[in-house]
Amino acid sequence: MKFIKPFIILLFLSSLVFAQKQGGSVYSRLGIGELDRAYSARRLGLGELGFAVYDRDFLGTLNPAGWTRLNLTRFEIAVNFQDLNTKDNSLSRYSTLTRFSGFTFGVPLERDWGLSMVAGITPYSNVNYNVMQNVSGVQNPYSVSYEGNGSVTRTFIGASYSLPYDVSLGASFDYYIGNLNYFSRITFQDPNFTNPEYQTSYKSTGIGGTFGVISSDFAKLLNLGSVTNLRLGAAYSFRGQFEADSGQALTTSLGLGNLNSQKSTLKIPMSLGLGLNFTVNNAYSVLLDYFYQPWSKYEFNGRTSQNLRNDQKVSAGLEYRNPDMRARGFWETLILRGALSYEKTQYQVNGKGVDQYSVYGGVSMPLEYENTLDFGLQYSMRGSAENNLLKENIFRLNVTLSLGELWFLRPQGR
Repeated sequence: MKFIKPFIILLFLSSLVFAQKQGGSVYSRLGIGELDRAYSARRLGLGELGFAVYDRDFLGTLNPAGWTRLNLTRFEIAVNFQDLNTKDNSLSRYSTLTRFSGFTFGVPLERDWGLSMVAGITPYSNVNYNVMQNVSGVQNPYSVSYEGNGSVTRTFIGASYSLPYDVSLGASFDYYIGNLNYFSRITFQDPNFTNPEYQTSYKSTGIGGTFGVISSDFAKLLNLGSVTNLRLGAAYSFRGQFEADSGQALTTSLGLGNLNSQKSTLKIPMSLGLGLNFTVNNAYSVLLDYFYQPWSKYEFNGRTSQNLRNDQKVSAGLEYRNPDMRARGFWETLILRGALSYEKTQYQVNGKGVDQYSVYGGVSMPLEYENTLDFGLQYSMRGSAENNLLKENIFRLNVTLSLGELWFLRPQGR
């Protein structure tokens, strides 16, 4: 296996996992944080969705039915970088965040049946914020800071299968692990005062599943000429009740004391994705997608949150590949991507919803045969600075290393 060059890049990407985290969105303090739908650069470049897309030479995690066309055993690992500018009516704040974005491993067990198995660990949500407020004009000036960190991680294993009439099905078993921490601190300017700190932590686990389907090629029935691979796709994910161990701790001049420790429950709502995908001139793949998740039904210990609403997103994406299979040059084998999206996010503050507009781009660069280094870009505008709310300008870069290798080849004559 000629993996020398990809292996060097893999070591480089792995080293980035330990980069310093400085902060993320203040909105991540609501619910279980910011949702992470696109673990890979390819999905980010296509608008984070893609429910009707086959993953021949990449690994997707949204619709397991897309694994039926997997052509090689494949391993992917990704790192995500984020720059965030937050503004209100009077202040502007800049922060950066670097984090591991997950890895996946897939094996095509029987290509004629579309039987593939894929497993992976990817982030489901992320909490990372740090807000400080100075209080002056009092006898002992002080500052109050609010900080949150942690994530909910999804570990999954699933399989796909091709039915007659070119219909693909897929399913996965999902296991979730959450570790979310929230801090409140008071820091006095006078060093003679003790700075109290209050901490709340939640460690949760839960199970769920994802089911997906991709239709047969309607372009063959409709005879659309240059339009081929016209397919519909859908994916449904559910999650059972999460069990959580929650604890509170207070640090004062008397030291650290555990105030309370108890069992809690979380209910994360189901999600539904619908997609349309078709190819023009064997080169341009067009994606239209819709995502829905009713976060108004999210519950913590049986209580809903007035700061959460139903999440809805629509996106349109385009991917270009050179249709000449004989192309071998670097520039000839580049894969280009772009997308636009509008999202009514799950957040609402003071009764006002937080909307997000995004533009995406991406490219896959060849390393060796069936190995690529992928880049995905996102620029988003979220929220508004009006009515004492926050406006965020978000820039994200995802770097993914995708490695493919032939496994399980049948010897000739068998």
